[in-house]
Amino acid sequence: GLLVPLATGVFDLSIAGTVSASSVVVGWSMIEEGWPMWLAIASAILLGVIVGNINGFLVVYIKIDSFIATLGMSSVLTAFAVWRSNNRSIIGFPDGFKSLTSPLAFGLNKTVFYGLVIALVLWFVLEHTALGRYLFATGGAREAARLAGVQTDRYIWGSLVTSAVFAALAGVL
Repeated sequence: GLLVPLATGVFDLSIAGTVSASSVVVGWSMIEEGWPMWLAIASAILLGVIVGNINGFLVVYIKIDSFIATLGMSSVLTAFAVWRSNNRSIIGFPDGFKSLTSPLAFGLNKTVFYGLVIALVLWFVLEHTALGRYLFATGGAREAARLAGVQTDRYIWGSLVTSAVFAALAGVL
């Protein structure tokens, strides 16, 4: 998740906070509130979308340095996770949810294969598409890329949303 914002020349220090907050949201939704598994997962991913958009707004429109904005967001998300979980472990996940990360083959969990698929897709996008070139152009020389017609603010914002969504997915798993 951190690779995409770094390609655009910004930092996302809220990844750990997003992982913990999304894992608490999915656990709290299923265990405490009795939501169906897929609705709980969707709510955790929606949290990632919201966090990424807030980070994007703070960095692009308010012009707060990404290091500071995402560090502050990380503190907010950590406080949220502690509050929502009552500072205790959430246990009792259903077997259907546990099967998302069960061992698959060669002694590896399914999460390894999910990670490999995401990494291959991300590699392809960054190395072989115009989107990847625009991301690297934004990170390499933002003003030159902007003058060449690249909508740098849009790519920075999108990179922060992508990072937060990846972190939310990691929190779910």
